[in-house]
Amino acid sequence: MSVRADVIKNIFGGNDDPLVNIMVQEDSATDPDTGVVTAPKGTFLVMVYHGNAVDQDIWFNTGTTDRTTWTQIHDETA
Repeated sequence: MSVRADVIKNIFGGNDDPLVNIMVQEDSATDPDTGVVTAPKGTFLVMVYHGNAVDQDIWFNTGTTDRTTWTQIHDETA
């Protein structure tokens, strides 16, 4: 298996287009782990909560098929 295929399988849950799974969480300042947002592995989540420190933060789901684990990959205030 090629390195590209390994990355697609293991990081993006088999999606050839990593930007196919993008979620927007509006009107909530709760991070996705606390708010228990579930999504397929390899999903990006953009927080949209105007006037709050979480606005435009981006999270990435690194969980397996039976659980969701969100990792913050961009902090707009940092």
